Amino acid sequence: MKLVPAKQIKKPRLVVSPAPLVMALLGLGFALLVLGLALLPLNEGLRLGLQGALALLMLGMARNLWRHGLASLVANGEGLYFLSEVPGRFYLVPWQGIGVMEKAMFPLNRKGLRIEVLGHYAAGLQKDDLVPNTQRESGRFFVYTLPQLHSRDSLLRALGRFRTPEREC
Repeated sequence: MKLVPAKQIKKPRLVVSPAPLVMALLGLGFALLVLGLALLPLNEGLRLGLQGALALLMLGMARNLWRHGLASLVANGEGLYFLSEVPGRFYLVPWQGIGVMEKAMFPLNRKGLRIEVLGHYAAGLQKDDLVPNTQRESGRFFVYTLPQLHSRDSLLRALGRFRTPEREC
């Protein structure tokens, strides 16, 4: 298992991230919010304060997107790449280190995926503690991730296609 820069992940690959249309709509929503604040009949100081706070929020979000990107999970023929806490880098777990991939529920009714990591790959993930949303349950080690607005069923099928039959666990 190793830490891999996002740009070095070989193609063909499956990137689990929000669709560009969703991000464009989010940007449009923020632009309309700024315009709406400018048109509200508020005290000039209050309006500038609200616009400044919104601008700082938007800059913080843009900074996080720039540093971490939008992908939470990437897959290719080599294995699964889990987003790490290090900006722009993913942890590679080869397919022989991947066990069960299944649907899971997060708190507050957020639907996600649960991916089992096996053997020394699990020990490496636990030791380094750079991959978020990990949990040990009944002696098994899991990484939880959100499907980023994708259908969980179709995402699991697509991930399964990258896993070759001789590598399945």
